[in-house]
Amino acid sequence: MLGADDRNKRVDGMLQKIDELKNEITLTFMRTQNLIISSYFDKAFLSITTLEEIENYRKKLYSFKDYLGCTEGYTFFNTYYVNKMEELERKYNTLENGEVETAIKVISKKENIIFTILRTIKKLILGNGKEKQILKD
Repeated sequence: MLGADDRNKRVDGMLQKIDELKNEITLTFMRTQNLIISSYFDKAFLSITTLEEIENYRKKLYSFKDYLGCTEGYTFFNTYYVNKMEELERKYNTLENGEVETAIKVISKKENIIFTILRTIKKLILGNGKEKQILKD
């Protein structure tokens, strides 16, 4: 009887490991899929210059939903789609009115924080010039 208990424990352990690996594979797949979607469509969005290209982009993005792997609770594509449609609407209005979009990107707060930290470290290491002037005097 003791042998059967040991086997059951080992089988249970293997089943648990299999479930963990399945979850890890699913998570990796979903993250990779999300990265592919956002990389491709973000790059394609930046190259849009005509109203016809907007319509083609809209159709491509909509039809891409048919190629997605989905799990329960997967919301990335729906959220991404809604956000891109809002951006497309703004771009459509801009192009329709004959305005030219600028290529200036707004630097995110996260980037600002990183630059601030790097600038502070640089000042600590190299000084900001005032210390050098005081030392010369």
